[in-house]
Amino acid sequence: MSFKDDVNEERVDEVTRLLSKCASVGTMDDVGRTPLYIAASQGKLDIVMELMNATKVNVQTKEGATPLLIACQYGHTDVVRFLVDYANVNLATLEGVTPLFMAAQIGSLEIAKLLLEKNADANLSMLNGATPIIIAAQNGYVEIVKLLRHKGNPTATMRGGATALMIATQHRHTQVVAALLEVVNDVDIPLLDGTTPLLIACAIGQLDIVELLLTKADARKTRYVFIIDDFEILKLLQDGISSLLLAAQCGHAQVVKLLLEASSWSSTEIAASLLISIQFNRIQVYDFLISYNPDIIHHVMEDGTTALIVAAACGNVPIVNRLLEANVDINIVTKNGATALMVATEHGHIEIVKTLYARHHSPLECVMPNGATLLHIAAQNGHVSFMDFFLPVAEVDAETHDGTTPLMLAAAKGHAQIVSILLAAGCKVDLISDKQSFALLAAAQHGHYDVVATLIPQANVNLSNEDGVSALLIAAQGGYHAIVSLLLEHGADGKQCTKADRATPLIMAAAKGHYDCVEALITYSDIDHPMKDGSTALFVAAASGCIEVVRLLLNKGANANQAMKSGMTPLTIAQQYQHEEITALLLKHRV
Repeated sequence: MSFKDDVNEERVDEVTRLLSKCASVGTMDDVGRTPLYIAASQGKLDIVMELMNATKVNVQTKEGATPLLIACQYGHTDVVRFLVDYANVNLATLEGVTPLFMAAQIGSLEIAKLLLEKNADANLSMLNGATPIIIAAQNGYVEIVKLLRHKGNPTATMRGGATALMIATQHRHTQVVAALLEVVNDVDIPLLDGTTPLLIACAIGQLDIVELLLTKADARKTRYVFIIDDFEILKLLQDGISSLLLAAQCGHAQVVKLLLEASSWSSTEIAASLLISIQFNRIQVYDFLISYNPDIIHHVMEDGTTALIVAAACGNVPIVNRLLEANVDINIVTKNGATALMVATEHGHIEIVKTLYARHHSPLECVMPNGATLLHIAAQNGHVSFMDFFLPVAEVDAETHDGTTPLMLAAAKGHAQIVSILLAAGCKVDLISDKQSFALLAAAQHGHYDVVATLIPQANVNLSNEDGVSALLIAAQGGYHAIVSLLLEHGADGKQCTKADRATPLIMAAAKGHYDCVEALITYSDIDHPMKDGSTALFVAAASGCIEVVRLLLNKGANANQAMKSGMTPLTIAQQYQHEEITALLLKHRV
């Protein structure tokens, strides 16, 4: 039977006998616990008293715990009362945990008092910055908070900036908040991101705590910029989101009411709260705000955003209907030139679109500043269900100011079904915009195989813009092998070249190292076609370090000795770029 077994089994007589024979009571186990530590952890006061005469009371475990700390952790008040006369009450663990911190954590007011009577430091903190008052606030121990608020710093902050007040608010400990407010004057001390206790209370909807905090807090203290889709709720959001906005966002109507009564808010701030309530479908908040200020539904934000525009963007049909019944202006435009009808079209809310469309005097005149019509918007966003609604009344080939058609937009975005519908409606497939784009080119450029396949039966596969760029060339450059093959199968000319530098699809594919595209194009191209500077597909492949493409071109008969106008050859190009493997390969093919 060991000395520790005697301690564990409370054999006080045996412990005394062993001590009289000078048994080693300083022996530690593998984690650094002594018999005294074990006795203290189990609340065995008699054994603790016996061991105190023969051991050091401040010996720490490997983690830094002392007998006093472990007695505090388990709430052994009698053992603590005895040990505080001998122990260092401020010895902390490696993580910074002190006996007083433990007392605060378990909620032992008596132990906390014993430690403070022996000058325990209430300001000592853990590595994360937590102090005894912070942990007491977290756990809702109001009496300990009242004890500690005068012994230490009640506004001490953790690493992220959290204070006892903030922690108590977060955990909904109303009495603790009240106790702290008696001694804390600056209640707006924020986290690193600007969050204050009031913002937290508003977010969680803790009405009684909000009411307490408002006795000292700044209700208009703000935090972060808030965006609804593409709409800035406030231009003044450079100042961040206020407690009012946050309460509205989270749907706490009673908190919103309290905040409005507690401070003077601008119509813009109230309107912003209304917009947020619409986006998050906080109907109670919405109802309260329009009862508080019925005219707020007509407010126009600095960027042109209105309640109707936000409701249209979010697809909030009931709110849209209520706003229309209140005769809000449906023609107001955002700074981007969008009306509620356009926004609803963009986001695909067909029911709202039909409702707003019916109310417009001239819906077909709803045009974005760039000339985009409702059909453009629907086509670009892939809203198939809108086609039957718009096509009977819209110009299928309507052009934006730069000549872009709905077909081009749908093709660029890969909306094959929209493309098919527009083609069936008789749209012109080969129109070229001022940006030198056309439907087949746009689809090929973005790798939309299905769209290319849909367009090919009606499109000119060899159409090129004024720069000489064709769908085949752009697909080759992008490495879209399936599209390249499809275009070639349908008669695309592999020998077409750009006007500026006379680059062919083969050269573009070789320059990018697109092996499969090069392989597909070789039989349709002049393998040694020179660009304006005299370089060929082999040149650009060698320069790019694409050895597999170089090998393929050489195996298909590319001229390794052909020179540029400057006199450079594929070999000298490879040497210049230090492509050793390609250099060796070209040396084998040199004549």
